[in-house]
Order: sequence, then structure tokens, then C-alpha cells
Amino acid sequence: MVRKAFSSVYGYIKKYIKGTQFNELVDAHGKIAIVTGASSGIGKQIAKLLNLRGAKVYLLCRNPQKALEAIENLAESGCERSRLVLANADLASFESIRKFVDSFLKDETHLDILVNNAGVMALPVFQRTSDGFETTWQCNYLGHFLLTDLLIGSLRASGHGRIVNVSSFMHHRADSVDEHVVNNPQHYQRILTYNRSKLANWLKFLKLSEVNKWFGVKTRSANEMLNANEMI
Repeated sequence: MVRKAFSSVYGYIKKYIKGTQFNELVDAHGKIAIVTGASSGIGKQIAKLLNLRGAKVYLLCRNPQKALEAIENLAESGCERSRLVLANADLASFESIRKFVDSFLKDETHLDILVNNAGVMALPVFQRTSDGFETTWQCNYLGHFLLTDLLIGSLRASGHGRIVNVSSFMHHRADSVDEHVVNNPQHYQRILTYNRSKLANWLKFLKLSEVNKWFGVKTRSANEMLNANEMI
């Protein structure tokens, strides 16, 4: 019911209020990018645009079959297949994230672009990951935090790294990011839990911007909620 309501409201807004469109023909040849949640929705479109502009794109997804289907679909739509790389990792598993990063660092000397896009929303009941954290909190925040931290050296090595965090104005409606709240079943509410994760991401964005500007790494935040995507 909640998901259906969100879909109706934002579908209406998306139809009648068209935001800024990015049409600049940026040359990304030679760039290396990682996009989380790239098998569908916003992540897939970001991966497509980066590839069409010349970048090598790692599509980081938890479902390898969906990722492979996305790659084939992107190739059919004009993307260069050899620059689309299937990267299997689950943000709900710290071990999975570390395995991916270890593999990436063996294959690449640096990273130019990291797009933290993947996320979950409105899970029907409180769930814990194998790491012991509430699932929405780990997938949307902790998983991306670890991924970014493990890759920050590669982003700095590029000399002009970019981190893009896909955010949401729903962070304004969060009540807390205290670990005793976000990981407590008694405080679980489907939308409020999502809002908390987005507030944590926003706070992380502010800190990353402050720290990494001295290393040539720029951090940006983009609102997802006025885009058509599978979460809404």
C-alpha cells in the first residue's frame, strides 16, 4: 500500500515537473567507474551514459543473472560490451564487499568514478543481515560506507576522483541515526527506516566532501526521488 502510494505521487510529479536534464557530451574515454545497483533503474541508466561516453563501467549488483541481463540489454542499446564489467557484490554482506574490492584492486590501478546508487526501501518487516545490522541500514548506508572507504585510495590515485551519492529529500523526515534506534526492532517503521539511512548518507557526504577535497576527490549528492525508479 505504501509503495503504491509513493508510485502514484512521484509518477505524477515526474510526468508534470521535468527536472534538469544532463545532455552535455562529456568525454569519459579511459575513465573507470563503479555503479552500485546498476542492473535496473537509475543505476542502469547511469552505467549506460558513462559507457556511451567512453568509460569502462563495473556494474556492481547482488544478482549476477540480472546484472548479466542488464549488460546484454545495454549492449543492444548501443553500449560497448567490452567496457561493461559484471561485478557481483551484496551490500548486505561486508565479506562480499571486501571480496569485490580485493578483486577490483588486482585488476585496476585506480578508480575515477564511484556512484553509490543501490538501495532498498519499505521492507515489510525488521530483518538483520549476517553482519547483525538492520537490512535497510546496511544496504543503504553501511555497505556503501565500507565500499567507499575501501576504494578511497584508488579514487585519490586517479588525481581527479568523483564520488556520487544518490540521496533523497526524505532524509529531512528522519528522526535519528543512533545505532540503538536504527538496529532496534521496536523502532522499525518501513519508511522512517529508509529516511534514517538517507540522513546518514547525507552526513557522510558532508564529511567526505570536507576530507577528500585536499586529495583531488570531489563528492556530489543527487536526489533520486524525482526520477522514475523501481523503488517507487
